[in-house]
This record gives sequence, structure tokens and C-alpha cells, in this order.
Amino acid sequence: VEIVALRGETPVPAGELGITVAGRPAHATTCGRGCSRVSAPVLDGRARALTVRHGAQAVSFDLPAQLPPAGNATFDRALRTMDALRSYRFTERLSSGGDTVFTRIDVQAPNRLRLRTRGFRSVIIGDTRWDNRGGSWEQSAFPGLDVRELLMWHEAKNPRVLRRAGNGVQELTAFGLEPVPAWFRLEVEPSGRVVEAEMTAASHFMLHRYADFDEGVTIKAPR
Repeated sequence: VEIVALRGETPVPAGELGITVAGRPAHATTCGRGCSRVSAPVLDGRARALTVRHGAQAVSFDLPAQLPPAGNATFDRALRTMDALRSYRFTERLSSGGDTVFTRIDVQAPNRLRLRTRGFRSVIIGDTRWDNRGGSWEQSAFPGLDVRELLMWHEAKNPRVLRRAGNGVQELTAFGLEPVPAWFRLEVEPSGRVVEAEMTAASHFMLHRYADFDEGVTIKAPR
């Protein structure tokens, strides 16, 4: 088992952690900056609890009895389905552990976006951007937009199926290095549409909820 412990964005050395597996203390060795490695029987048919302590704080995880099944087929279908959409909307909840920022975003393929958050609006069309911070629009150059890049989980790898719901929705987890090293959790409908995606990274917690698929979003340059 490899554990990465961070306080904010500062890695915690292995020697400062207390780790138990199934209630038994486990010796940790370093496996890189902020990485601690423990040799223990896991994923061998028995569920076990892993607890990591740093000072007075402790975090516990329930390790499954076996490695969850691969979710490559579901993940690949989700990518194809979302990439093929002409338009959709989503809400974004972003936090670093403190204040939370809510944003509403409209997307029109292949290169149009409109976002609204508290006190700010923006429109991007291709290589042009318009921002509104106080009632007037300011136009500026933009390096270009491919709406597929808005899917924060687009470059994730090694998907696994965590859960299959009765309505056919599958919950996946995956890991990616873009836009930052992070874990992703997706809820994928049988159609291949992703209705919810969550990112967990160092001091970066983001939740997307997708809706209004191909329901006539039209984005134009503001006047």
C-alpha cells in the first residue's frame, strides 16, 4: 500500500505518520517525496481498514476485499459520448478546503463557452474572450479553446468500477496527471453521458454536475 499524506500542499514524511492496517501497526518506508509504503495483506479476499495518523489527526479508509473491476470500456464510452455532444451545461463547485466558489458554465462545441460566477461573467469563442466585472464587457485575445479540455477527467487513466446502481449508472474512479495529479470519480449513465464528476487533488476539491445535453445552448459574442 502506498500512501501520500499532505498538509495543504506540503508532503508529510513517512517517519511522522502512524499507520495501522486492520488495527495492527504497520511499518512505513519512504517511496518518494511525501510517499509512504506499507507491506500488508490487502485485496486478498478480506476487507480491511487502513488508518493514517499525523499528530492528533487520523483519517481512515475501508480497503475492499478485492481490486475493483476494470472500467476501461465504460470510461472510453463516456469519453466518446461527451466529446460528441453539440452542447451541454454544468455547474462547478471548487474549494481548497475553505471558501467555496460556484460557477455555472454553458458549452457549445467545438470552441464556445459561457460562464457565470458571483460578480463575474465571461464568454470565449475560439481565440477571443470577453470578460464582464462591473457591467461592461472587455475583449481580449485568447490562446484558443477546445471544449473537450473542459472535462477535467479527460486524460485520466486506469479506470475502475466502484459501484453499479440499479438504474444502470456506473461509478468509476481513475487517476490522472492533468490538469494536476488527482483522483477522479465519475457517474456514468448507460447512455455514456457523465452526470457527475469529482476531482480530489492537493488543496483542490472540485465537483462538476452535467445536464441539458444537446438542448440548444447557443453562445454568441456579447454586445
